[in-house]
Amino acid sequence: MRLSPDAEARVKALLPGFDLSGATYRGEGLVNQVLIGDGRVVRIARHAWGPDDLDQEGRVLDAVRDRLDVDVPDWTREAADVISYPFLEGEPLQGFLVEQWPEEDRGAVAGQIACVLRIIHGIEDAELGPSVTNRDRSVFVSLLEELRVELMPYLQYWQVEYVEDLFAPVVD
Repeated sequence: MRLSPDAEARVKALLPGFDLSGATYRGEGLVNQVLIGDGRVVRIARHAWGPDDLDQEGRVLDAVRDRLDVDVPDWTREAADVISYPFLEGEPLQGFLVEQWPEEDRGAVAGQIACVLRIIHGIEDAELGPSVTNRDRSVFVSLLEELRVELMPYLQYWQVEYVEDLFAPVVD
């Protein structure tokens, strides 16, 4: 999978020195197309509401930066629908890898995650502004229909059941 031609043109125009040929494309996001390269992460909104989502994320990052004992990147608005920030070295915290760790290490990481979540959920709504994730039922019904057409034909039955169960509370 590749960055869409429109998004590629946007990156070339906004970040002329960014080496697209050496960048890694991460297209699995529902909200953004993501490029990682040249020590930066570049995110391009996929939808018209994407810039609002990027603003919301920026407010959260700014609010937690001084409250957490982990690196939180300073982001840069490149355009209404494009942000970038320095790439933070490390490995993604993926569940299947964590399951292989000794129980003591899993417990330590779980404690750290709990601490981060406590801090994030302690931030006052007024500091963050209204959430853009509060979407009405029609958005989720539309997304589920798209998944049924585009994705579910390629899934195993138990994966389809999982997706249906995941959406049930908001669709029903």
